[in-house]
Amino acid sequence: MIIGERKHDFMEYDWLEEFLLSMQGVEKLDDLGTVHTSYRLADKIFATVSANEEGKPTNVACKVDPCDSAALLTQYEGTIVCYQRDGSHWYSIIPKKHVPDEVVRDLLKRAYELTLKRLPEGKRKKILNGK
Repeated sequence: MIIGERKHDFMEYDWLEEFLLSMQGVEKLDDLGTVHTSYRLADKIFATVSANEEGKPTNVACKVDPCDSAALLTQYEGTIVCYQRDGSHWYSIIPKKHVPDEVVRDLLKRAYELTLKRLPEGKRKKILNGK
């Protein structure tokens, strides 16, 4: 049996919300209650988390630098292009495919940094100065 193919076998990722909210300036948006949550920096969404009835993540989507996309897709079976958004700039991470926690953290941190870098200088400075 392939790891990640067992019925109801999901990576927990119970650290997701705390990790995302620990980054300076991040706001949580409960788009559809507990089913879908978005995380934004200033007015730009950089990550979304969808969950099942038990609150377990079923999909984690985040922005990605298009230059990194080919390498990431080939490294982990659980990372796919997020066609619901701009496919060249968004990835989905499927928790049942066992993408390691440290890889997910790295992808989310990169998404945050990519979004921060693209904000106008005034907004970026406000966030970095904690205002």
